[in-house]
Amino acid sequence: SFKSVGIKIRFRGFETHTRETRLVASTQDKGVIRREALLLLSRFSSGKNKVRLVGVRISGLRMMSTKQASIENWLK
Repeated sequence: SFKSVGIKIRFRGFETHTRETRLVASTQDKGVIRREALLLLSRFSSGKNKVRLVGVRISGLRMMSTKQASIENWLK
């Protein structure tokens, strides 16, 4: 599970910004990553600067079980 979602956005002139949001509770929901990342990106949606790079990260990782899931199952 994870507790935080963050983004990095770099514009054409190499101006770089990072933003992060902490969740109220840890989750394993992949939809939360998408939703929170899009909310963070919306702060930069002026359309004036061309985007060169966007990165998304999760942090505050915690192991929920001792059985490791395969990457194929996680991506479903």
